[in-house]
Amino acid sequence: MKYKSPMFTKYQIFIIFSLVAFILIAPSVIAYDDKTTHPALTDEIVDFYNLSFPGKKLTPQQKEWIIEGSIMEDTPPRWINHFYDPVYKEGWDGKHTGKYDAETVQAVSEKLIAPYGISPVSSLEWLHNEQLQSQYGFYKGAKTWEQGILEIIKGNEKEAYQILGYVLHLIEDASVPEHTRNDTHAHELEDATGDYGSPYEEYSKKYTRQNIKKELNIANKLKQENLYPLQKSTIDEYLISLAEYSNKYFFSKDTINDSKYQNPKIIRDDGKFGYGLDENKKEFPLVVIDIIKNERKEDIKIYSILNKEEYYPILDAYFSRLSRQAVLHGAGVIELFLNKAAEEKEYPTHAVALDFSIYNYFEIPRISFTGELARIWGVAQSFFAQVGDAVSSAGSFFSKILQGTDSGELSANLSGQVSSGRQQVQYEESQTLENQINQITEQLSTPTNESVGKTPAQITERRQILAEIQDKLNLLKAQAEDIVRQEKQSQLAALTPVQIFSGLGGGGGGGGGGGGGGAPAVSTGSSSSESQDSQESESQQSANQQNSTSTNEVAAATSTQLNITNADHLVIGEIFFDADGGDGGKEFIELYNPTSGGVDLDGWSLKYQEENSTSTESIAVFGGKKEDNVFIASSGFFLIGLNNYEAANYNDKAADIKRTKSLPNGSEKITVILYDNQDVEIDRMIYDKDSISFAGQSLERKAFFGDICVSSQNGGEFLGNGCDTDNIGDFPAEGGPANWEIRDNPNPQNSSNFPEPRQASSAPQNFNIQYSSSTAELVFNWEESKDYSGATSTVIYEIKEYNSPGETIFKEAAATMFRKTINEFGRTYRFSIQAFDKEGFGSDLIEEEIGISPATSIIAQQLDKSIFDQGTGNGEFSQRLGNGLAGSPDSVTVHLRFPSASVRGTYYTRAEFWESDNGSYDNSKRVSFSHCQMTDGHGWIIDSNCPNFNFEFDVDKDYTIPVSESFVFDPNKYYKIRFVTYQSQSDFYGSASDDSYDYGYAAIEKGGESAPSQFPVVKDLYFIIKSKSPIELPVPISLSAPQNFNVDFNPDDLELLFNWGKPRYFDDTSSTTLFYKIIDASTGSTSPVIETTDYSARLPIQEVGRDYQFNIRAFDENGQESFLVKKEVAAPHLLVDPYVIVSQTNVSSSREGSSNGEVSQVLGSGLDGKLGAVTFWAKFGRAPQSIRVNMYESDSADYGGARLVEAAAYCGIDASSICFGQKIENGIEKDYTIPAAKDYVFDPNRYYKFEIITYQAPDRPLFYGFNDDLYFIVSSRTPL
Repeated sequence: MKYKSPMFTKYQIFIIFSLVAFILIAPSVIAYDDKTTHPALTDEIVDFYNLSFPGKKLTPQQKEWIIEGSIMEDTPPRWINHFYDPVYKEGWDGKHTGKYDAETVQAVSEKLIAPYGISPVSSLEWLHNEQLQSQYGFYKGAKTWEQGILEIIKGNEKEAYQILGYVLHLIEDASVPEHTRNDTHAHELEDATGDYGSPYEEYSKKYTRQNIKKELNIANKLKQENLYPLQKSTIDEYLISLAEYSNKYFFSKDTINDSKYQNPKIIRDDGKFGYGLDENKKEFPLVVIDIIKNERKEDIKIYSILNKEEYYPILDAYFSRLSRQAVLHGAGVIELFLNKAAEEKEYPTHAVALDFSIYNYFEIPRISFTGELARIWGVAQSFFAQVGDAVSSAGSFFSKILQGTDSGELSANLSGQVSSGRQQVQYEESQTLENQINQITEQLSTPTNESVGKTPAQITERRQILAEIQDKLNLLKAQAEDIVRQEKQSQLAALTPVQIFSGLGGGGGGGGGGGGGGAPAVSTGSSSSESQDSQESESQQSANQQNSTSTNEVAAATSTQLNITNADHLVIGEIFFDADGGDGGKEFIELYNPTSGGVDLDGWSLKYQEENSTSTESIAVFGGKKEDNVFIASSGFFLIGLNNYEAANYNDKAADIKRTKSLPNGSEKITVILYDNQDVEIDRMIYDKDSISFAGQSLERKAFFGDICVSSQNGGEFLGNGCDTDNIGDFPAEGGPANWEIRDNPNPQNSSNFPEPRQASSAPQNFNIQYSSSTAELVFNWEESKDYSGATSTVIYEIKEYNSPGETIFKEAAATMFRKTINEFGRTYRFSIQAFDKEGFGSDLIEEEIGISPATSIIAQQLDKSIFDQGTGNGEFSQRLGNGLAGSPDSVTVHLRFPSASVRGTYYTRAEFWESDNGSYDNSKRVSFSHCQMTDGHGWIIDSNCPNFNFEFDVDKDYTIPVSESFVFDPNKYYKIRFVTYQSQSDFYGSASDDSYDYGYAAIEKGGESAPSQFPVVKDLYFIIKSKSPIELPVPISLSAPQNFNVDFNPDDLELLFNWGKPRYFDDTSSTTLFYKIIDASTGSTSPVIETTDYSARLPIQEVGRDYQFNIRAFDENGQESFLVKKEVAAPHLLVDPYVIVSQTNVSSSREGSSNGEVSQVLGSGLDGKLGAVTFWAKFGRAPQSIRVNMYESDSADYGGARLVEAAAYCGIDASSICFGQKIENGIEKDYTIPAAKDYVFDPNRYYKFEIITYQAPDRPLFYGFNDDLYFIVSSRTPL
């Protein structure tokens, strides 16, 4: 027969199997992950829509339908239509697939990935192309934008919202740079293609519905920033807008500085990162920079993005921006979808609505080879997941195709992987696969003109290639036929998928309880020998039908229908045999009673038998000790503590009986058997060291619920352990039967535990939240709940902020009220409450939210009242408020306690506001005076100005003073409150923390140190200042300034550290981006040394021993500026290299000074640098009034004609600023550093000496050093 040339080149044939392997092994790597990221983003999109349109909220069910759709849009091979390049207006073109060219990738796509013969289209076209999507009928079919609106009109709510989820998936993919810059990203094929994939998508997999709220909280933050969903008129505008955003501002891994795209641009780099600008002109890291040498030894910058820890600042910056835009766009899509549906209902555009699904009848769905394999794989994978390493082994099947494994080995390998899953594969799907293979085989054999002009050797090579590919396709075909045959014969055909996935036993061969393994053939208490014989017979029959050997235990096990029931006898519920760090005090066996009656366990026993042993070892006999508890209640538990069990290891969970016996750790199979008091076996389980993944894990029996076995963890935590497959041995190793699972954190339960299953606690009713403006608190109230027994006192209430799961803010038993102080306004708070019984079984979740206005009546406040102080004379206390205040004060609240009535006849409290031009509060003037008093005349007289003041004696409480002298705060001025009570014993309450009040340092007027108190000094009073009218937030930037501007000197790195806060009233209430500029005022320059949008900065310096002064201003996006805030910082002299000019630091001897307490030290020549300070070591008998250091220079070594050239400084007892607060002390030997009064540069050719003058008698000062040399250091202002 004449040879027919194949359709594909050798290069293309290789990629065929590469791509198929890629699709089957890891279908989630070609976009945001459909199991984590897509559901997480869709969840945030719906939440933001609900926050933005509270009157049109979607229900929880509608939300779940939308999320389901967002997941299903990634059904293979739909995702090849998820690309849209807004620059070139095209979809996926196959570029950037490692070493494969785009033409080859596209050819393979049309033949094997897309439904046969169909080319991929852009996501923009995919959104609307009903006819094209209908050809994907086997892969979810037509889910277009128009079809979704039509389903709403037809009343098919579930289908409509699922289609909306399909659409949102495409919107979310438009926020992925790889999808908008045509960057194919096949991560799982890295070895074959050389393409790492998408670091961004790999990184984003970490975000799930559970953690995205806790870590990013996108929806709520957007609402807090007063942002709303984007408003567009068509769905196309949304997709294009988001695609343009991700294309313009972000790189994909393979398009960094690609000449195809003008943006983004790297505007600068710091040697580690290259930075770009986002849409707000804010810098963020775009790439990592590596510098290498080229052949000419020139530095070359290499830019990259990888999913590694050092790249996380980049990936964090990408996702934080892209995810926000996805949510802003997505929530707008929901609004558009519902509005369009409403418009169509009211004003239909067609007299008779056109049902787009009609295309499904005229367009015959086409088969995708990849799609069919993926469908089969998706079902079979559930089996592989139950047999441990089979998943990775199954994945390696396709690798072996690429590696050229011989057909015999390949067939055996495939049989071992696929046959274990054959019961799940529907007959029709297998038949489809077989037909598709035939179709592809025919296409591969269709003659083309590719052999024209080829040499005989080339034609021979093509024949060999065709033979190889044909062999592999024939192998797939044979396996498909085998699956079809076994499907017909399977006794499991009548079971639902859920029953199969949860209830099947079996394992990868060699196991006991999975059937056909190495377990001893001993009957359990719930199986008869006849049933065992029947099982063995059916297994052998199934094996014979497969023409398998007698050792093909997997096929035998999986073709046996198991009797999945709720156990009708006591069972071993949990076993812990290998603890982390030693077994002593930790081992246990837990029993569970799934029956309807209690059982007396007196005389019962537990034994174990090792695999190669013919005898058993006793573990425990129940009732052998008088302290043994021997009763297990219905649905209850019984705990046997082993190996010197200690309850302290398990939150004081006591064992019902304790024995010293230790369980083997399973170097061979161990069978644990439960016997009744007649020595009849009731239950058994088998384990070995491979039953767990690592030490510290226990094995737990699953629960039985809804006629299937389910996990007894997480959602099944309180369903008991009743799953029973009647398998011999219930062996959990090697994948094991469905009735056992690994538990990471062992959870022993005893006879005192509540029964399982049981009724959950009732949900808290009438959950209500109110806002208390006087205390800035949210007040929560609810009605009490009951647990399953009707008890209320042990029910624990848990309140979480935002959606559950969220941050727990309250957890307490027997409570019906809670208060939470808030400091964020202009936003909606969302909470949930749940009631738990004492073992943690929770009720239904009740959710509630409350909106707080974006205005506030509180000008300033500090609510901590943890300590008290008596203030200064006359019962005075001052509270500094800082600057940037707005509004007109209406009242001042302070927390006080007055002494008893016998102390004084008049009780008086005065509140004064003082104003200053600077933060030092110099030249302050009083601007307001208000007071309240109570006088002991003939009966107490209450001040008519303060009718609600309510004086009380010896009670600490809030007192509110109305402001009688009204004024308006000037935000450019600094304010303080002064309280006067004229009571020496009156107590003021507040905080001891310097940081408790954010907007200005506050303290007792004289610094607080003199106040007599055994408690820490009150730094910030408890106070609240309320405004006469609400303050609109945020206030204009021109009326505010950065708060808490602070500068610190870091001597280790020779730098200044700056930090500050947003202007007052801007914190978390404004979406305005603020820019900050810092000027070094000490230089006289007006050019900023720092420009940033952050709240901290660093500035390297060179010169020490001087004061620096800095000014900071804030600027909004329109260039409006705040007023100035100043800060000074001293950079002390440094007595370490490279600042030391000359030194001698030995202090082994001392000597007295001469007349006037003088001493001299010669320095010699060769000195260099700018004189900064002179340091010496001394002790004074009486503190001198001053210290003077004189520096002399001479042209000769004998110091003849020495001249006084510089007074290093004069430091007096008042510790002037030039001495940096240095304190001169009596009787203490220490360093004294005397700074230079002015600049002086040493001349290396001259000779120098200095003298110290203390103006004391000779015996007063002692100077230390070594022999005739003083201890001294002459330091420079700048590095040498």
